[in-house]
Amino acid sequence: MVGIHLMAGTPSPGIRGSNNKRSYYRCTHHTCNVKKQVQRLAKDTSIVVTTYEGVHNHPCEKLMEALSPILKQLQFLSQF
Repeated sequence: MVGIHLMAGTPSPGIRGSNNKRSYYRCTHHTCNVKKQVQRLAKDTSIVVTTYEGVHNHPCEKLMEALSPILKQLQFLSQF
C-alpha cells in the first residue's frame, strides 16, 4: 500500500486448545510503535480479523514520493 511501511511479523503458536494462530507485526520505522495482529475468527475460520494498535508517528515516504510531482506543480502554479 502507498504510504505504509512494511511490517515485520512473527507467528505465535496460538492459544492452548485452539488451532487458531495469531501473527504479530510491527512497523519497521525505528521510532514507530504501531503494531498489527492478524488471526482467524474462532467461530468461522474463513474470516480474518486484523487489529491495529497505535498511530504512525513518522511521514510516509512512499506517499510523499507519490505526491511530490503534484506538489511541485502546485508550487509552480501558485507563483502566478
